[in-house]
Amino acid sequence: MTTREDVDLYLRTRALQGFTVIQAGVVMGEERVGGTLHANICGDTAFTNGDPAQPLRTPSRDPEEAQQYDYWDHVDYIVKRAEAHGLTLGLLPLFVGWRGDGHKYLKPENAYDYGLFLGRRYQDKSHLVWILGGDSTPDTETKQKFWHEMAPGNHRRCGRY
Repeated sequence: MTTREDVDLYLRTRALQGFTVIQAGVVMGEERVGGTLHANICGDTAFTNGDPAQPLRTPSRDPEEAQQYDYWDHVDYIVKRAEAHGLTLGLLPLFVGWRGDGHKYLKPENAYDYGLFLGRRYQDKSHLVWILGGDSTPDTETKQKFWHEMAPGNHRRCGRY
């Protein structure tokens, strides 16, 4: 993830250039280039012990207070700024690369809870489109199963399932 200033510059520039949809990974699950366990630019990780069923959150959202501004507050900022610029966000909840490193953390047994968390958090954001996947083809039964678990978690909370 990038700084708030870079977020604003990027989204403003793309809107001025006529873009209407921006794709972004909420969590980069490819350990070679980021990773589920790696901190973002603010020094925050998304999950407790890398478990998507346990998003790591703080009670406040003040960006001036590092202890109170968490990973999800930063995602919220990006979502809000994209909306302010009239952009649709195509969000990958947890990007899983072709090597499948993200599968070490996102599993069928925690995917539903992660989807439920995202559904609750962003249920009123009509400018979001959820993209389940990454560069990984869900060619095995296990990979297919966790995407099939995550989607209902998100949609049931949103009243669309």
